[in-house]
Amino acid sequence: MNLIFKTYRTATLALLASASLAAALALTPAPQAQAAQQAPTTVRIVLKGMVCAYCAHGLSQRLMRRPDLESVQVRLASRDAILKLKPDSKLSETDMRQVAADAGLQIERIEYPTATE
Repeated sequence: MNLIFKTYRTATLALLASASLAAALALTPAPQAQAAQQAPTTVRIVLKGMVCAYCAHGLSQRLMRRPDLESVQVRLASRDAILKLKPDSKLSETDMRQVAADAGLQIERIEYPTATE
């Protein structure tokens, strides 16, 4: 009788432990969900005064020096720049305007495209 009780007790404890582990795993976000939470934010800045490749290159170089940007794409034809911010970025609109001003440009508007655009 004692052996049956010990076996039952061991099986019950193992079941409880596996149920606790399953519950803990259910509360942990999947790796894809974690990656989505940490995805960089995209910002589009529309510029005034960018009329040549030298202007675009100057702005690109100044933006790439920023540690809070993951990538920069300055497009002369559409007179804009697409910025991908790092997840922990503290880059403000004032900072963006200052970088543009340092490059001799003005920001006409700043857009935050949604994921569906």
